[in-house]
Amino acid sequence: MHQIFFFCSRLVVAYKDNVIFSKVMRSYILVALLAALASCLDAAVLPTPINAPTVAGEVQPGDWVVLRAMFRTEGFPTGVTTRNLRYSMSENYQVNAVSIVEVGPPQGGAPAFVGGLGTNVIDVVLVSARGRGFEYNIELWGHDTTGAYPGPNPPDVLITEL
Repeated sequence: MHQIFFFCSRLVVAYKDNVIFSKVMRSYILVALLAALASCLDAAVLPTPINAPTVAGEVQPGDWVVLRAMFRTEGFPTGVTTRNLRYSMSENYQVNAVSIVEVGPPQGGAPAFVGGLGTNVIDVVLVSARGRGFEYNIELWGHDTTGAYPGPNPPDVLITEL
């Protein structure tokens, strides 16, 4: 009888030890699965570059997009590319703001200068990073000083590279 009790008590102790061991192992497995899931989710999400616009000037009430254009240039090894652009339009137009947005992943370049705000002749200087090119969307915001809205026909703009 004593041997049966000892055997049964060993089974109970062994059972309790396995339950505790089993609960601890489940906790470790759960932590490992959560860590793996977190790393997989982080790896699956690719960061989307957000290129914030560089805005010079201030859009006034009644302004509209006078010109929307894209300017792209290729880089060359060990060199910095600089582009001086002049946007000229009729004397009846006034440009109050210029918005410049880099297209695609950041290339390291920057708009270096915007001049002529409040007039009809706007100068923009774009500079690339060394050995890189750039691509920008450029918007000129302004209005017709006579108060007319051009409707579907935007004004003629002469773009000159200086």
